[in-house]
Amino acid sequence: MSNIHHLERSLRKLRLTRVGAEWHALEKRALAEGWTPSRYLLTLCNEELLWRESEKLRRYKKEARLPVAKTLSEYDFSQCHVLAR
Repeated sequence: MSNIHHLERSLRKLRLTRVGAEWHALEKRALAEGWTPSRYLLTLCNEELLWRESEKLRRYKKEARLPVAKTLSEYDFSQCHVLAR
């Protein structure tokens, strides 16, 4: 098994989805721009963290099943006496 296949398999096992999708393209950029290994790794980690956060927010919005047109500013706080504006 080649190193690339082993790396991709390991990333899947570690559930580093975004790193698995971005590492090769980012590697080319890092080599072209002369990045240090630590900058390359930090950029990959940041990509993974940003992707996970956006996916978490997307999942929360989906699970909340809120009407699309509603916003918090339209909420009638007088109906819930426990909450304060």
